[in-house]
Amino acid sequence: MGIGDGEKAISGKELEDMSDEELREVAMKYDVYARTSPAHKLRLVTALQENGLLCAMTGDGVNDAPALKKANIGIAMGIKGTEVSKDASEMVLVDDNFASIVSAIEEGRTVYDNIRKTLLFLLPANGAEALVLMAAILLGIVMPITPVQILWVNMVSAVTLALALTCEPMEEDVMRRPPREPDEPILGKDFVFRIIFVSLLSGGLTFFVFNYMLYLGVGEAESRTLAVNTLVTGHLFYLFACRKIHHFSLGRGFFNNKCAFTAAFTLILLQLAFVYAPFMNEFFDTAPITYSYWIYPLAAGVTVFSLVELKKLVIGKLIVEETGEEKILEMEKEKPPEEKEMPPEKREEREKREEREKREEREKREEREEKEEREEKEEREEKEEREEKEELPAPLAIKKPALPDFSQWGEVERVALQPARLTTAKNMQLSWSEIPHANYQDIADISELEIFRRNHKAGIENEGGVLTLSVFVIKAAVAALKSHPGFNASIDMEKKEIILKRYYHIGLGVDTDQGLLIPVIRNIDRKTITDLAMEFPALADKARKGKIDSKGMSGGSFTIINVGSMGGTGFMPIIQPHQAAVLSISRARFQPVVFKDKENYRIKKRLLLPLTLRFDHRIADGADAARFMNKIVSALENPEKLMMLT
Repeated sequence: MGIGDGEKAISGKELEDMSDEELREVAMKYDVYARTSPAHKLRLVTALQENGLLCAMTGDGVNDAPALKKANIGIAMGIKGTEVSKDASEMVLVDDNFASIVSAIEEGRTVYDNIRKTLLFLLPANGAEALVLMAAILLGIVMPITPVQILWVNMVSAVTLALALTCEPMEEDVMRRPPREPDEPILGKDFVFRIIFVSLLSGGLTFFVFNYMLYLGVGEAESRTLAVNTLVTGHLFYLFACRKIHHFSLGRGFFNNKCAFTAAFTLILLQLAFVYAPFMNEFFDTAPITYSYWIYPLAAGVTVFSLVELKKLVIGKLIVEETGEEKILEMEKEKPPEEKEMPPEKREEREKREEREKREEREKREEREEKEEREEKEEREEKEEREEKEELPAPLAIKKPALPDFSQWGEVERVALQPARLTTAKNMQLSWSEIPHANYQDIADISELEIFRRNHKAGIENEGGVLTLSVFVIKAAVAALKSHPGFNASIDMEKKEIILKRYYHIGLGVDTDQGLLIPVIRNIDRKTITDLAMEFPALADKARKGKIDSKGMSGGSFTIINVGSMGGTGFMPIIQPHQAAVLSISRARFQPVVFKDKENYRIKKRLLLPLTLRFDHRIADGADAARFMNKIVSALENPEKLMMLT
């Protein structure tokens, strides 16, 4: 696989017995570590960092978080990774593809190169301007360039030329360079030398052209115009020299950066306007020049470009930054003769073929790794399931004690359970024994809702319906269930799955002579308040008359029970089998409530409705219940918002 020498490897068990000092030595000798634990990964990261290395760590699990946090660059998986691992990392692979790391390094090195190139261009440009002014002041002669002309040069250089370098594509050797040192300055020895060299060269040529034109008897305005064009032309030619830091700029890839040629063309148009446009002459104190004088700026630009390229060839080998360029030059020397003599077309074809082979090999390796990982995961899950079955004891068969003879203490009467009550008893016993019940209680201020209900009550009654408080609670509950589907669900412990139901069939408790019956209204999310006000009373009446069958009471996904008409401040019903929650409504009462009005406190009489949610603690926790109930309370306290849900 190309990791290390392919011969040496060490296991996590061996790492376990090593001291920190021994591990630091081993970390520099081995590249492959087998069967390591999260604790081993953390120790390895620490050992590599203590050896002065920068360490990148990849991981996807919760246990990998400490090592990801400790590493200089933590890399988490975007698809398979946990939220904990992502939070602990500096980088997330959204496609879980390790090849993306290589692409990120390529992009990062290219951006860093372009920043250096931009600095390498801007600093000599500004240095040349400063040297021209300083030389004129020290020698006590006329300024070759006026302040407003300097502003012009800075504007066109920064807006056109410098921005073009930010679009420079990746250099060919960018991934053959060794990593740079963390404390390496962005401007090394070679850069400082080149900045000084180009500043002196460009500034000197500008100073020379200005004074030479004055010597020839050319006017001061024309001489300044030529000086500005000499400076700008030097910048233009120097731009193309900066496109390659240590390589010949006119080589392969010269035409890759279209932005550079667009910037050059724009700059030429701006300079022609600067020289020949009358309003520019008046504003910048310039004058049109004859075409023969353009030879001086062009000669200066060619001189700057030629000497910088010569410097790359000669001086660049002597003064090299301590950033790995020296090793790059050695790598270039070590290329086989056939590669050096190979024509560019064949070399490019061979590089493409090698890149394609590497990509195919990488894809095959990734497929193989994914397959191995999948098989290992399946084997691990089977093993865990097998161990779980072996460890869990069989349910204890507890023999129920026989009922005592109650008649020995007094008179008794035995009454047969009605069929509905018997079914309810069996269901509740099953539910209580299997579902771990948890409770959450809240209070809704329904003062505005009650006013709304009374205002619309008569209209609903004229249509044959009854606008009860339960109708509004039903609609608010469905809105909450859509936002929190865990309460509209069932749990399958055998398959270890939660079954989220995308339908909303609400069971409604009805007090009858046969006991509590739970008829079901189906597809409530598709019905309006008016629809429910018509259907619910009819269904409740049907249940009380015993005209509802088992089919009409099956298939419910959530249950609501209203005992408010009977009083009480709270009721905790048992969850229906194969459901996740039940909501109970108690009697609404007027109570004093304290409100803060600006800086004063006032007491108001408000109608408060107690609500109790009982839910399956295996599916939801207290925070989930709080959010679910907040949704219901918010809807009940805002009638306009509640009506929008219809």
